[in-house]
Amino acid sequence: MGRTHNDKVESAPKEAIDKYKCTGKEEDGPSKDQFQADFSESCPEKSPWNIRLAEIFVDDYVQGKCPVGQVKDISGSFFTYLQSLRTNH
Repeated sequence: MGRTHNDKVESAPKEAIDKYKCTGKEEDGPSKDQFQADFSESCPEKSPWNIRLAEIFVDDYVQGKCPVGQVKDISGSFFTYLQSLRTNH
C-alpha cells in the first residue's frame, strides 16, 4: 500500500486512532491513503484500527485475484507482518 522496504515505519497518528476507537466510523479509520498501523498496543491484532487496516489489505488483495479461500491466511500473515513492523518501530 505504497510502502517500500527503505521507508521508515511510523505509527498512525494517536489522535486518529483514538477518534476511530470512539466512533468506529470507517471515515475516521485507516484507508488506502492513510495506511499506517497502530503500534501503541502490545498486540497489534487487538487494535480496532489494525483490524480495519487488515480488512482493507485483504479486500485489496482479493480484488487482485487472490482466491477467496485464502483470506484467513492473508489476514494472519498481515498481522504477523504488523508484529514485525512494531518490533522494528
